[in-house]
Amino acid sequence: MNKNIITVIGFILFLSGMYALSLSLVGAKFTPLLFLEKLGGTASFFIKILMVLVGVLLIFLSRTNTEMPKD
Repeated sequence: MNKNIITVIGFILFLSGMYALSLSLVGAKFTPLLFLEKLGGTASFFIKILMVLVGVLLIFLSRTNTEMPKD
């Protein structure tokens, strides 16, 4: 898969997770992720945290050079 596509997916996961977490702090709901609220408060919170962490991980791994230098 193209590295740019993985980076965009990582940014989308990170931003939507952070947006949902910040809205849940003030009691609002993020409509595209409203189905998570049906799982319960704790499960929803951990899934949002997981979205943020996976997003950061995808961004980091897609931007890391994995090719060995040629001597």
